[in-house]
Amino acid sequence: MMNTHDPREIAKHINSRNAKICAVFVVLGFIGYHGILHLTSGIDSCKWLLSDGRFQGFSIWQPYGCMMHSYTSGDSQMCLQYIAYWGGKTHIVFIGDSRIRQLFYGFVSLINPKYEVGDRFVHHDLHFGNEELKVNVDFIWAPMVNQSMFDIYKSWLQDASIRPSLIVTGSGVWAIKISNASMEMFESYQRNLTELMPVLNSLTPSTKVLWVLQDPVLTEKLHPSRKMITNEQIDLYNKAAMDIFHHSKVLIWSSSRLVCQGLYQDQEDGLHMGKNALNYAVQILLNMYCNDHMNYNDGTCCSSPEPVTVLQLVVFSILGVSCCIALAMVIHWKWVNRKMCNAITLNSDDGK
Repeated sequence: MMNTHDPREIAKHINSRNAKICAVFVVLGFIGYHGILHLTSGIDSCKWLLSDGRFQGFSIWQPYGCMMHSYTSGDSQMCLQYIAYWGGKTHIVFIGDSRIRQLFYGFVSLINPKYEVGDRFVHHDLHFGNEELKVNVDFIWAPMVNQSMFDIYKSWLQDASIRPSLIVTGSGVWAIKISNASMEMFESYQRNLTELMPVLNSLTPSTKVLWVLQDPVLTEKLHPSRKMITNEQIDLYNKAAMDIFHHSKVLIWSSSRLVCQGLYQDQEDGLHMGKNALNYAVQILLNMYCNDHMNYNDGTCCSSPEPVTVLQLVVFSILGVSCCIALAMVIHWKWVNRKMCNAITLNSDDGK
């Protein structure tokens, strides 16, 4: 009696027919996996870029579902020139505290590496402009979700001509700091953010609004005056923002938080992201803003698919017709075969 684990017995099952069956199941598995992924996460690669990802290799950030291009200073300028050439304008506004100001610095420094701002402008509005590129980038100091922040957005509602093309904003740590992490301040934050949400909705679709989730802190590096800013408090404020903006048109930017969390050792003061994390955050912003205008093979995030060509339509039509003919032939063959079998059975019965 031959053992079922005998290599000769196993080898009998390794043939082209079984290989084809396995291949079909693998393909169907991939189709099912990506189908479920699209149903649960949607088909908007911008949301994938802004929401999730992982580190691979030597701390290389990779978004889920799409590829991210690494923009150089020349690439970013080329993107802005391309937008300007087609009659577009780039007006980006960063609104928030020192964390948002850090994003402003990083973004502008990539466009213009010579850009510098002195320490005397710590709690002031900042501006960068370039007439040739038709670009204006502003930072507005508004660390709290309060009436001052409301007034900024309401001015854009009243005059659509001055609305920016992109708003990058976020708030939380200042509320925690000045209130010593009190629950009264958190409840006020929730109320104010709930009132702000319909205002931000009204700015879309002419303006894209990104709400930046608060990055985690490195407690041991925090200044004593910031010790009340804990990761538990930050998680509380982030959850409130995600719940309030969940069904709005505001885009939640959570991938920057994941990047900062993965590169927490680069933080110098425990509050602001390190150099490597900032670079990835700026790259995510540029991929979101530029990829649809550029034609980089390695930049598929936020890139619209190319329109279907006539040749593709013809090929898919021929393929579809061929599949239908093949299916019809199989059905016809089975019907004829069954009819012949029935006829033979009847003849054999008559002979008896």
